Amino acid sequence: MCLNQGKKMNDFIPMSRPFIGEEEIQAAVAVLKSGWITTGPQCEAFEKKFTALTGAAHSGALSSGTAGMH
Repeated sequence: MCLNQGKKMNDFIPMSRPFIGEEEIQAAVAVLKSGWITTGPQCEAFEKKFTALTGAAHSGALSSGTAGMH
């Protein structure tokens, strides 16, 4: 079931508009082209930066909040 029921973006008020610039697009393309979708160097770099930012002993990137709760 499509939540927007075939409507175009300007036909409804989105919960929040994503702010995605060219830098983010190129970063996503680079990851897709690398073949490392769910793990790999970019994921590891993110985990390390997140750990440093939060002061936690460890961190792990997961696919969803539900996965985190499990």
